[in-house]
Amino acid sequence: MHRCDYIACLNRFGIIAKRIKMIVVSTGLEFSRFATNVFVVLALLIAFVCPNSSAQDRADLTVAQSAQSGVDMRDLVNQYAADRGALRRRWNVAYSPGRRARFRDFYDEWSAQLEAVDANSLGTEGSIDLALLRNEVVYQRYLLEREEALARQMDVLVPFASPIIQLEESRRQLEQVDAKKTAATLATLPEIIEQTRKGILESRERDGETPSRIVALRASSWLKELSSTLNNWYRSYEGYDPLFSWWNEQPYK
Repeated sequence: MHRCDYIACLNRFGIIAKRIKMIVVSTGLEFSRFATNVFVVLALLIAFVCPNSSAQDRADLTVAQSAQSGVDMRDLVNQYAADRGALRRRWNVAYSPGRRARFRDFYDEWSAQLEAVDANSLGTEGSIDLALLRNEVVYQRYLLEREEALARQMDVLVPFASPIIQLEESRRQLEQVDAKKTAATLATLPEIIEQTRKGILESRERDGETPSRIVALRASSWLKELSSTLNNWYRSYEGYDPLFSWWNEQPYK
């Protein structure tokens, strides 16, 4: 390889590094998650960045391929980040089954869309963007399955999470609030909590079984989030709807 080609390769590598950083920042990922993509990047660099052709020829080929494919990976990356951000703001209740279902649909749709893109029709940067974005979707889909497994482990400690989640998600769906019904829901929470506490103590005394420390720690963190969620739900109606305040003030306390 001539010295000028070597310098061109280094410049090209700098451009690609910036592209990877752009995806990391726009999708909210951490650099450590991209360890599995190092070999993909290196392979693409060897295959596309440093052939015997000149740098100008490679640039012309990249532009021609992008125009021919009709796919701009920068637009796809930005669209993915924007859509995911909107969903995260809308579905922000931790361990919500509805949230997981919605995000599964989202990642499945994006997976199908990205699989339909022909990597051979993209330029060097576009091929790398496509590989990274595909891996991002697969990884996020895996996190949903992991979250569901963790939620099942904590169910025995936080059986009252479901009604709290339903209250908040009904509010976010702009459903008409039934003040009497929500008051009844709030009134059942102390009883469920007390039954849960007694059940854990009885299990420990009878069988010597207690939840593992890591599960208990996760449940404790989830309890704080549920408390914040319930408070946010109540403050959204309290003082604005007199009927709601009349029915729910005492049960909420």
